[in-house]
Amino acid sequence: MTGTKMLSPKDRPTALDMVRVLRFWHKVEFFIPFDLQKQVLEARDADWAVRSWSLQDLPHGTDGLWSFRVPRGRKLVGFDVYLGIFDTSVLTGVVRGALSEQEELDQDERGDLEGPTCMAKVKAGPSGEPLLEEVSVSTAPWALGRVRMEGLTGLDFDAFQGSTETLKLDLQQFRSARAAGGAPPPGGEDGTDGPAGGPTAAPLSGEELKTLLALFQRWAGFSLDALGADRPILVIRAKSVENRKKEGAAAASREAVRADEDDESEGDEADLEIDILNSFFARDIARAIRSLERQETCAALEAYLSPIPEERRLDLYSAKGRAHIRKTLTPSRLPAGHWPDEPAHAMSLMQQFAVNSLLDRLDEGGVFSVNGPPGTGKTTLLRDVFADVITRRARALADLPSPQMAFSGSRRVEFRDRTSCSVSALCEELTGFEMVVASSNNAAVENLSRDLPKSKALGRTAWRDENGGAKVRYLQTIAHNMAAYAGKRGYLDLSGKDGRGDDIPWGLIAGALGKKANRSRFSNGLGQDGSRKEPRPNGFDPELHQSVWTWRKSADRTTFAAARDAFHAADRAVSQRVEALERYAELVEVRLRGQTLESFIASAESALGQAREAVAGAETELGRLSKDIGLCDRQLEVLRENERVIEADRPRWWERWLRPERERRRKAELDGIRQQMKGQLDRLYHAQERQDRAEARLASARTELADAEAALAHRRGEWHALQAERRDLAEAFPRVRFPSTDDDLEQDRWQIDGLWRDDTLNLLRSRLFAAALGLHEAWLAEVLQPNGGFGGNVVAVSKLLSGTRPSDRDDALAIWQSLFMVVPVVSSTFASIGAQFQELGPDSIGWLFIDEAGQAVPQAAVGALWRSKRAVVVGDPMQIEPVFTVPIRLIDALARDAGLTRAARMAPHQASVQTLADAANSLGALVPVGGEMQWIGSPLRVHRRCVDPMFTVANAIAYQNKMIFFDPDTPESRLPPAGTLDLGPSAWVCLGGVALAKQVVPDQVELVSRAVQTLYRRTTALPDLYIISPFRRIKQALFDAITDLERWPSDGRPNAGDLKDWCKARIGTVHTFQGKEESVVLMVLGCDRNSVGAARWAASKPNLLNVALTRAKHRFFMIGDEALWAGLPHFSDAESGRLPRITPETFLERVQGEPMPTPIPVKALPQAVSDLSRRQTSGQALV
Repeated sequence: MTGTKMLSPKDRPTALDMVRVLRFWHKVEFFIPFDLQKQVLEARDADWAVRSWSLQDLPHGTDGLWSFRVPRGRKLVGFDVYLGIFDTSVLTGVVRGALSEQEELDQDERGDLEGPTCMAKVKAGPSGEPLLEEVSVSTAPWALGRVRMEGLTGLDFDAFQGSTETLKLDLQQFRSARAAGGAPPPGGEDGTDGPAGGPTAAPLSGEELKTLLALFQRWAGFSLDALGADRPILVIRAKSVENRKKEGAAAASREAVRADEDDESEGDEADLEIDILNSFFARDIARAIRSLERQETCAALEAYLSPIPEERRLDLYSAKGRAHIRKTLTPSRLPAGHWPDEPAHAMSLMQQFAVNSLLDRLDEGGVFSVNGPPGTGKTTLLRDVFADVITRRARALADLPSPQMAFSGSRRVEFRDRTSCSVSALCEELTGFEMVVASSNNAAVENLSRDLPKSKALGRTAWRDENGGAKVRYLQTIAHNMAAYAGKRGYLDLSGKDGRGDDIPWGLIAGALGKKANRSRFSNGLGQDGSRKEPRPNGFDPELHQSVWTWRKSADRTTFAAARDAFHAADRAVSQRVEALERYAELVEVRLRGQTLESFIASAESALGQAREAVAGAETELGRLSKDIGLCDRQLEVLRENERVIEADRPRWWERWLRPERERRRKAELDGIRQQMKGQLDRLYHAQERQDRAEARLASARTELADAEAALAHRRGEWHALQAERRDLAEAFPRVRFPSTDDDLEQDRWQIDGLWRDDTLNLLRSRLFAAALGLHEAWLAEVLQPNGGFGGNVVAVSKLLSGTRPSDRDDALAIWQSLFMVVPVVSSTFASIGAQFQELGPDSIGWLFIDEAGQAVPQAAVGALWRSKRAVVVGDPMQIEPVFTVPIRLIDALARDAGLTRAARMAPHQASVQTLADAANSLGALVPVGGEMQWIGSPLRVHRRCVDPMFTVANAIAYQNKMIFFDPDTPESRLPPAGTLDLGPSAWVCLGGVALAKQVVPDQVELVSRAVQTLYRRTTALPDLYIISPFRRIKQALFDAITDLERWPSDGRPNAGDLKDWCKARIGTVHTFQGKEESVVLMVLGCDRNSVGAARWAASKPNLLNVALTRAKHRFFMIGDEALWAGLPHFSDAESGRLPRITPETFLERVQGEPMPTPIPVKALPQAVSDLSRRQTSGQALV
């Protein structure tokens, strides 16, 4: 069915409009700086592996450049050299004009425009020798130079590509000069005054690094001379791997050079390649622009860039919307496949509506958005979509007469490492089912793809045995091989401390790909196990841990034919149950809806009454006509008698002659009688005709009367039969209930339980999904046998995932499609999509699922959408807005240059992937946000994560009280469960103070620090809680204070490394905790009267408070100045009736777990806060 995503020509924006938006995003990407601080300077091994150099400190030769003290057990295998260090604040100078206070705070907290960045990265070997075949450059300095020379119109990807070609020539000349014994000079190409150099394999000297620096500055047209000789100008990061005795240095070097590169070019290492260091999306946006200009079909991307006109929207909160929901949820539209969950765990009303709608509307391609507030079951929804897509492909498999008929042909595929293998192409019927989950949030996508294969994802009683083992399996031993292998530690025991085996994989349903390390790990797990390793890895079990090659040798496997028969049987069982439920729906919703016996037979009784009236009327008419005929007969008889008398009285002839008058009178009288007789005969004739017709009508009426009597009897019998059928169906479907009206759908119970809930059908649908997986497994088992046609495909998959690309880009599609026949779902961050699927073109991926879409800048999804035919976008615009790293004024200038106004709302600080996908969805709701009405995609409403008061407050401030608590009838379900960290009821800890470093209130920092220390003493472990703030400066102050072990009691200090890791994972701004949850959350507000503008910014939208609240499952503590914050928008909803007020002393007493004899005084300002304040005041870089 064609859905709303297929726009008519008059509604679809022109290709020029879409290209204009893409060009705008493309130019924004040019200015995104590489985050040297987070990526390098704050790396886990930075204390020994990272070293900064200024120009004045850089040695002439190599002294000290490449000497690093490598920790025991690790081997030095190479270096990354980051050249041309400058501060990202330089970007703000591109455009002038002061920001408003609101924009300045938005820039500060969301813009992330602080800290160092760089021009380029060059790789070096373990001795410091340059590896110039792998160079990465940042587009940001190039864009700065370009704008200064030509203005914003000078930004063009073709121009950038041209400049990189020139840069390649310069680098090749540098490499050739080194090979010949002399490096080129910094200032030009004449060969004079250049430093003497050694061969290519020699380490880079300080002078050569200066030469490379000058080369990159010349390429960018951006000079760093004004920074001064004492400022850091380059950073060298040493790279190491575990010291594996049996591996040679060359192999270790290759591993290190590639081990932690997430998304760089994976081209032929013999060629000098220049990749983009700072932007993961620029190349893909350029590809999409060219594709649209060529008018290629890009179904999902075109829909994404095509807002639905307002008149075509259907508000699901309206009466028409509710009618549409009810129509969409008829049993016949229920997807056949269902995740193996507990049969009684039915989807909520809007979950099932979203699943039904997206499967229907995306049949031909496009975008469908789901608005999923926290805890509303987004993962549950996606699992059912996965199950149905896999089931649909199984139907195509089941139509094949033999496994080998799945292939349309084969060819020899050459790879860049000069190897080759035979790859069979799948027939068209088996393609289009590929599923990719993508997000800007790495944890979100990896958690989804790594949790789906675990046994805990299955229904506990229906799909797991008494020991916790899975009752459904799909390539289980291969999945176990991947999940359990831990390198030098061998194979881990995944049964868990409780022995439940929740983490033991049940099947290879999904895989975490994306960055190189993930792809390599997946490839190794697919193709290798411990059976060929000597000595055998610890924990290796050949029955549990198998590569695909070991698995294919297993005996006693179900044949393809048997698996096909089992699938058909399961499919018929589902169809029959659905048909019965659809019949039940027809009876209740159509045939018998609002009916009684009287109303059901009313029409038949009316027809019977009309038939009786018709008979009576026909009889009356016939009687009248009979009387008329009798009267005519009598009158004719009289006239005939008169005629006879007159005729008998005829005079003789002579009398007629003698008396002619008399004869004339007699004739005249006779003529009159005869004339009357003629009239009576005519009347008699017509009466007889009418009598014939009346007799016919009477006969017909009597027949109709008999029919009506029979129809009434039949209708009565039908009523009783339908009632009996309904009773039988009601017994067959005991949990099915029916709303009286469409408006009833707003009631909590209908929203929670949904429509047409049937545990048996859920179980049958899950069994069908299990049979679909069984059919896929049986097919793989046969085609993976020697000469089966698919072994070469798996070899090709392993090579591709390991980083060896096919020589012909066109061969990649068949290889990727082969992977999806093995693992149906893979995940990736947006940042890795371009590198991972670099050879794939438009509409080459069947299904794209975007998670946490509200957190992603709109251009991040372009590459994934361009490659996909269908996209399901899931997120919540009421959660954290995207983080952007380009100045707002610069974004506005780029938008104006592209011909876009602010009203277009396409800029990364105004829009997200979610808001654009929502605008492209005709099914949604219009909700008030910040004084404006905002259109959101199909909403989910039943919340299952947070207890009160978090649920109630978040529902009020962000969701117009449209969210519904999953168990409204059980008050205890709204309270924290036993066994959680008990700090008493949630509360507002009233604590103000003077703010330093803009928003940091030292007393609040100290209170939280003391609480963490006390909890550590109380539980002998660092606590399971999150510490969240709206502001980065408060986050940094908390981090500095809590990691300062000198402030901890001497008799109760954690390990320094453990504490630092804990703080990194559990202290952050609200932005960093999107998609996470914990039992307890502390929210530190900060600010004072002098920084009330920052507080107003944090309260201007519900997003920040909403995210903080919904991270906490059980308890939430807001720490801040009530007088300052409680009257602000959204925070005022956390009034004392919902979030009681307590003092800091009471809070610390709760933390300690028992009453304290005297209040704990709040210490003086931590030194860390003072240091932070000084850094902010001086603008000191963090390098």
